[in-house]
Amino acid sequence: MKQMISSVVIIVLLLVILLQAIIHSRERKDLYTRLMARDLHEYTYITKNGGDDENSNKPKRGTNLLQKRIKTSYRRLYGEDREV
Repeated sequence: MKQMISSVVIIVLLLVILLQAIIHSRERKDLYTRLMARDLHEYTYITKNGGDDENSNKPKRGTNLLQKRIKTSYRRLYGEDREV
């Protein structure tokens, strides 16, 4: 009887450890997602849509107005795109 109780206790403890590992894995994934998101909008967008596929869940980046104007100026000066 004692051996059966100790076996049950061991099995329960192993299940608790397994459950804890699963929970920590999910929390770690969420933390990485929060750290890698540019802002709250991107984080909520990724978490709302799953977040497994990195490229398909990212919202489109807006154009950088300063970079766009620099490229336009270079095009006017040199007639071609050049890297800044």
